[in-house]
Amino acid sequence: MQYHLSHDELASERTLLAAKWTFSAWILTGFAGVGIGLAVVNLLVIWGASIFINAIIDNRRICAKLIQESQSKNSLLVFLLMTAVLLIVAALVFWITLQ
Repeated sequence: MQYHLSHDELASERTLLAAKWTFSAWILTGFAGVGIGLAVVNLLVIWGASIFINAIIDNRRICAKLIQESQSKNSLLVFLLMTAVLLIVAALVFWITLQ
């Protein structure tokens, strides 16, 4: 089965995939901050959690712009749930390191 997409549809799909890739990179950076914070300083755990928040804000902004330009599909709810779980994990790590 072949799909024939227009150049605009392909551009929207590429941009959406790039947004997901960027979100993943931010999450990876946040994990690094939380991991280093666990080993070194509690401040880095907070920094890692703030990166998770920045990742979802950035991803939401890009997806909203894509929706305005075309009828692109996105899964913002999934990204919000992932970010919420990661923030809970970061809070637990921070709480554990305080004890």
